[in-house]
Amino acid sequence: LGVLLKENGMGKEAVAAFKSALNLDENHRLSLYELGIASEKEKDYDNAIGYYTRMLRIKEDAEGFFSLGVCYLKNGMLKEAKRNLIKSLLLNAHKAATYNNLGAVNEKMGDYQEAVRVLEIGMKIDPSNAIGAYNIGVAYSKMGNINQALENFEKAVSLGHKDGDKIKKMIKELKVISE
Repeated sequence: LGVLLKENGMGKEAVAAFKSALNLDENHRLSLYELGIASEKEKDYDNAIGYYTRMLRIKEDAEGFFSLGVCYLKNGMLKEAKRNLIKSLLLNAHKAATYNNLGAVNEKMGDYQEAVRVLEIGMKIDPSNAIGAYNIGVAYSKMGNINQALENFEKAVSLGHKDGDKIKKMIKELKVISE
């Protein structure tokens, strides 16, 4: 019922159905996962972390570790984010979004070379990965490599990054700096 309600845009009702399912079975993985997604969507990362953690205690999987890692990243808990994103990669090394997020964690931790290395793997998996190209540009700009940064920002725009206009503005500013 929760899945049907969610698919029909009835988020609050879906959450209530998933909570009812947990009242019947506190270890119902799908309900825990869906409640994690719902909490994450509401930017309630602490609750999302709790639901994902409970789900992973029942059975570990790549998607659970990915979601947990993303919530830790959004909460600024970088070591925890990195640990969970690596666990996700160990279970599924073929998801570009995991490399995007792990690259972002490395960049925020100041390890720009590792960020670029990880993000480039994600770009090989999905060459149309606009977020990966953008994140590579960010890492290169922080390393002071303006030419590589510009190349990747331009690639992100050409791939249709959702913040294309903002990135174009950054490109213009970087070109002025590099002249």
